[in-house]
Amino acid sequence: MDEIQRRDKKMKRTSYFEIYWIDAKGKMLGRYVIQLFQEENVTFGGRIEELTQEVRSVNLTDGIRLRTKVHMSCPSDANPIPLGIYLWSDGRMNRNRFKRHLTCRINGSEPHHFQMHTGIPVVGQDFVGRENTFTQIIDIIRSGSCHLSAPRRYGKTSILYRIEEVITNTVFVDLCEVRSLNGFMRILIRRLMADPNTHTLLEQIDETRNWPTTDSSNEAVSEAFKRFDRRGINHGALVQKMLQVLSEAGFVLLLDEFSIFLRSMLEDQPQAVGSFLRELKQIRLAGKPLRCIFAGSAGLSAYILFHKLEGYFDDLTVLELPPLSTPEAETLVEELFYGAGKTPSPQVVSRVIECIGAPIPYFLQTLVHETVAQIRLEETPEPEDVTRAYLERLLGPTGNIFFRDFLLREKAYPKACRTGASAILHALAETQGPMAEEDLSVRFNAAVGNTEACNFADLMTCLQEDYDLIYENNFWVMRSKVLAERWRLGEPWLMGDK
Repeated sequence: MDEIQRRDKKMKRTSYFEIYWIDAKGKMLGRYVIQLFQEENVTFGGRIEELTQEVRSVNLTDGIRLRTKVHMSCPSDANPIPLGIYLWSDGRMNRNRFKRHLTCRINGSEPHHFQMHTGIPVVGQDFVGRENTFTQIIDIIRSGSCHLSAPRRYGKTSILYRIEEVITNTVFVDLCEVRSLNGFMRILIRRLMADPNTHTLLEQIDETRNWPTTDSSNEAVSEAFKRFDRRGINHGALVQKMLQVLSEAGFVLLLDEFSIFLRSMLEDQPQAVGSFLRELKQIRLAGKPLRCIFAGSAGLSAYILFHKLEGYFDDLTVLELPPLSTPEAETLVEELFYGAGKTPSPQVVSRVIECIGAPIPYFLQTLVHETVAQIRLEETPEPEDVTRAYLERLLGPTGNIFFRDFLLREKAYPKACRTGASAILHALAETQGPMAEEDLSVRFNAAVGNTEACNFADLMTCLQEDYDLIYENNFWVMRSKVLAERWRLGEPWLMGDK
């Protein structure tokens, strides 16, 4: 039993506030019944007046009108909702949440119960905001391909999942564990065989004709791949055939963690990289192009610059994914608390956003999760609980797990650049504000010495994407307050750090 249910159970007297909506002819289209409990400081009349005012402020589509009724007993065919889910912890109405839920019901769907997604992609209705970014991506892929660019943990993978949910004829491929063209071939085949609509594409290729379906046994699939190995199939050539078939069928290819795959290719199959990227670009520019969306939390631009691969990607439209807006962040934080069975206050929501700084979805999710985890089941979160969770569970030793991704991805930088990168990041974190590029260059040169193995300008471009740096008017600043404070604690994330 969560906090809201415990509180409502203590209240004895009840009444029921019914909201129903009708069309222009007076036909009833739907209803929403809210159960009101006797409260110490608010009368039934006061609550009914508040609810009535909020109902009147809801924007309606043409022809729909709202009506209200008050009942002393529950209507027989109603499924009442307790008023407590629309109150802040101090008992005031959470007006925005009430209107969001009411609008949702008028539009024909149930209000969503949010779940925590700390460190994993957000799917379905747990996805909040980003509508402008989503619209921009749709516009780009109508005629070309996109590089979805953002620092780590900004929600690029969640955006790709959202695109897959909404757009037909998409193929999502996660390349985080793929190190070769053979691996690329295998994961692409498995993705195409998983859906009857895409499995038919395998029938158009000689090498994959009569390929097992998704309901085939694991043994049948393994034997099919073994036949490949015995025949000595050219992995690169087969990948190109599959991409060509996707192109001709009008599919959009969603490539997540492409930069990790590219790094592995450069390490293990450097001779094959140029040919693969050249042919992939040719397919993107063909008469019927294969539209692609590239994303990668290690920073695709880092590899393009370090390895001089600009010519293979200059057709992409770069779209930068910003942090959430403040209203989006507020909605996410409050819904996460309610979803966990906790009633927040506006001060608690504000404190979460204040601690995190730039509202990065991953860190918002993390702080709400840790705040809920440290208080007892019957307790209501307070601003000081948020502060304690931030200092002890994010910035303290127990928070190391939340920064594991940054630690594991340090190999993205050549050895010669790691020491310089560490010096730059520490300088920005310690400054706690904008720092002139000239001063950063001095720190960089002092750290790396006289070497041509790492270029300051290229390194700054990579750090800008990988560690959320902002450049403006010849000054740099570390945008993420959380990352800056972790660096001030002396985290040895890069090999060159002491």
